Amino acid sequence: MGSRVHKMKSITLAITTLILLTFARLEIAAQGGHGWEQTGGPFGGYVLSLAFDNARNTYAGTVGCGVFRSSDRGGNWVRAGGGMPNVDVQALAVTSSGQVFAGTSDGVYRSSNAGASWTRVGDGLTSSLILSLAVTASGRILAGTGASGIFQTDNLGQNWSQVPTALPGTGVPSLAVNPSGHIFACTYGAGMFRSTDDGATWTAAGTVRNVNVYSLAITASNQIFAGFFDQRNFRGGVYRSVDNGTNWATVLLTNTPVSAVGINASGHVFAGTNAGLYRSTDNGLRWATVNAGLSNTVVRDLAFSPTGEAFVGSGGGGVYRSDDGGTHWIQLVEGLTNIDVFALTGIAQTPVFAGTDQGGVFRQASSEQPWTQTALANLMVLSLTADASGRLLAGTLGAGVYRSLDGGVKWTQLIDGLTNPIVTSLAITPGGLMFAGTRGGGIFRAAINENKWKASNTGVFSLDIQALMVAPNGDLYAGTNGRGVFRSSNNGTEWQSVGLANARITSLAVDSTGVIYAGTKDQGVFRSSDSGASWIPVNSGITNLQVLALAATSGQVFAGTAGGGVFRSVDRGANWTPLNEGLPYRTVLSLAIKSSGQLYAGTSAGGVFKTVESFAP
Repeated sequence: MGSRVHKMKSITLAITTLILLTFARLEIAAQGGHGWEQTGGPFGGYVLSLAFDNARNTYAGTVGCGVFRSSDRGGNWVRAGGGMPNVDVQALAVTSSGQVFAGTSDGVYRSSNAGASWTRVGDGLTSSLILSLAVTASGRILAGTGASGIFQTDNLGQNWSQVPTALPGTGVPSLAVNPSGHIFACTYGAGMFRSTDDGATWTAAGTVRNVNVYSLAITASNQIFAGFFDQRNFRGGVYRSVDNGTNWATVLLTNTPVSAVGINASGHVFAGTNAGLYRSTDNGLRWATVNAGLSNTVVRDLAFSPTGEAFVGSGGGGVYRSDDGGTHWIQLVEGLTNIDVFALTGIAQTPVFAGTDQGGVFRQASSEQPWTQTALANLMVLSLTADASGRLLAGTLGAGVYRSLDGGVKWTQLIDGLTNPIVTSLAITPGGLMFAGTRGGGIFRAAINENKWKASNTGVFSLDIQALMVAPNGDLYAGTNGRGVFRSSNNGTEWQSVGLANARITSLAVDSTGVIYAGTKDQGVFRSSDSGASWIPVNSGITNLQVLALAATSGQVFAGTAGGGVFRSVDRGANWTPLNEGLPYRTVLSLAIKSSGQLYAGTSAGGVFKTVESFAP
């Protein structure tokens, strides 16, 4: 009888699976037969929190991508289970029984199976922004919120209550428990607080006020270290208390906030800043930088595994690990696809290039090969373009333009004459002229084989350039933030306004017939069939009018939006349909079409996706 029941369950499961697959295929068919798949990268991203369980799993909380888990000391990462949306994870904590808690921008989530699945546990929480978590000596769990003080739970998150003696209505970015069971909380501007009764009541700890205290760490001998930033003089540093928080002294002073502090098993103290790591081996008396191998020096979290390794969560470079007490670091990003991709180019042919947030430029030689980071690393790359000869340009936030003539192997910085180094858009004409659009400095021009830029703004009313494009007839178009579109028919010598005068242009695209499309910040898509002389809105079917990216090919145009995913039109924008099956990240920052017809999408927090099938006509 048991065998028959087991077989019936198996048959039922098979039928259910078949039905689900059928519905999935019907959904893809409804969207034109084109689903999305992740390309396997690029790797990196913002890691805000780290934690470990007793099963040697490492957890990384990210910006906009939930939790990732590694079972091999960070060597490989996987997205940790379902049930948690694409949220920011500011805090992680693990109980002695292996329950994993995540403090997010959407409340608290709990996993009872090492991150395989998550459940939101927020009954009684009046704030959805959770900045910190701690497990007390009794097993009570505390949550520091963004503006409502501290909450506690004694039943693994099923019910929460605000601590009876509420802290001031401010953010609580860090909680720490000392070996005696005393709990410490730091705040934004209101100082530090202490509880000696498992969180039941709180009192001010010392007289530190008017500074933002971001992080806490406590030694085995009860010395407390606190990372801070004083907005009054724009100085950061570390406080130390040797008397359980009654008095504090500054032991490190820097020019940048100290966002993370940590103490390893040897008692060495680490301080993480926006400019790298400091280490003290004598309880904070002397400090030295320890950044060897730390290619991204924006430190967001510090943690030490049960076996003694040091881990860093960085602001753009993913996770780093040190096996020698912080002297040397190695980057661990395989599978960690939590990265913003602002630009895509070079995919009229293989390979694909992606400009990322703090990761520089990545390259994928073919869809069967992994992404690799080029020599242009650890920069925010806002724009990319390539010409038919394979010459590649990258525009950055603050470092100007870089040029590569060998597929991204070597790069040359082109900064001479570029009075504004924030380069939001790029273009290369068939005649070998390169153009750079900047945020506040207007347009610059140079020959592709030269290293000096000259301003090219005659006739341009706005110096905030968001998009550049070369039409099939050689005309140049520039999209501005608030002053519409400009056109030049003489290689940028002069420009003239061609409409959409008050629109905030985010992107431009042109199809093979010369029809031009303009994406806007809040008005959707406009189309011009007469070189910009007139424009009409074409938004039927677009449910999100904040268009961030456009791509066009023969007879088809695609729009990437802020939160609405991708939309497709096969009639030059007259009608649009969503193209989102298999695309879990719906803020699309960049789009490009390969010569094979595959569409690539650079997302916010999710790396690069491509369509499974081709859009070739």
